Amino acid sequence: MEIVDLSEKPELREILARWHGVQWRHLYQGWNAAEAMRLFELEKSEGEIPRTWIALDNERLLGSVSLILDDLPQRPKQNPWLASLLVAKSERGRGVGKRLVEALLAWSDARDIAEIFLFTENRTSFFARFGFSSVEETMQNGHAITVMRRSKRHAADGQ
Repeated sequence: MEIVDLSEKPELREILARWHGVQWRHLYQGWNAAEAMRLFELEKSEGEIPRTWIALDNERLLGSVSLILDDLPQRPKQNPWLASLLVAKSERGRGVGKRLVEALLAWSDARDIAEIFLFTENRTSFFARFGFSSVEETMQNGHAITVMRRSKRHAADGQ
């Protein structure tokens, strides 16, 4: 398995956009594959946010994770966000998600990004392993979520 930046494999944007459109349509009004594709197309150079990393096995897409701005409209001053961690059902439980999160955090740490936020419906224990802690329980589009934060300083203390 290899983890690469989505910009290195633009031919996979369309399939990934379809996956994202289905996976998170319940959390955002108007969310669909076209909107996911539009956001992928905003990704610029290697050193900027937004960024998406993908996991591949011999060119077969296994999953993705993104680092984006403004993932929760009600929290405009909290950025950036680990978002859209998605692993193909057939690949779950094999460490794909772990490797994707590690790649995102390594990239962020190398750029001295002090804090990263995320929200999850049911994976708080998974993200806690990477130094994320719960900040708040709230609602997003009628669904219960937990907002989490990782401070680079605290993550380094815990390792």
